Amino acid sequence: MYKTKGFSLIELSIVIAIMAVLAGGAMAGKGFMDAAKITQVASAVETTRVGVETLVARRGGQWHREEGGMLSVIHDDLIARNLVPEMPWRIGDIDISFVLVTQSYQNPAAMHDSDNHPIYILATGPESQLANLLERLENHALFLNNQPDHPRVCTQKNAIESSGQEYDAILCFRRSL
Repeated sequence: MYKTKGFSLIELSIVIAIMAVLAGGAMAGKGFMDAAKITQVASAVETTRVGVETLVARRGGQWHREEGGMLSVIHDDLIARNLVPEMPWRIGDIDISFVLVTQSYQNPAAMHDSDNHPIYILATGPESQLANLLERLENHALFLNNQPDHPRVCTQKNAIESSGQEYDAILCFRRSL
């Protein structure tokens, strides 16, 4: 009688079980890596928001520049004072490329109404990552995007807009000063 050499059913089952565990670990690892990227982006957004607040504090509480206009694009000031890196600021697949606050020279007292004059931060990247970022920020005390009375331009999780191959999300924060 010939004895054939090969794997038994039990040996094959063990090998398949080990491969399944390894594949599951790899998939879970990818999820952890994606979550870590979103955490880094959320941290960069918070750094940008705090940079705006710091800039205003350094200006003696003044939100606006002396030159006229309704919008104050302040990312140049943030970069010049080393409060944020050069923009666009790329973290993983997401860019932070624009920061502004609205202002009204007709009514300077209204500038301190943080609900009507929020901080706007533009984030650009893959739609799924922007949705995850919006979800991550929704518990932030100053985040306006998920508020029922949020400004119109603030991006909602289900309304991320496309700009070609990338997607844009405008993150809105109430000012703390």
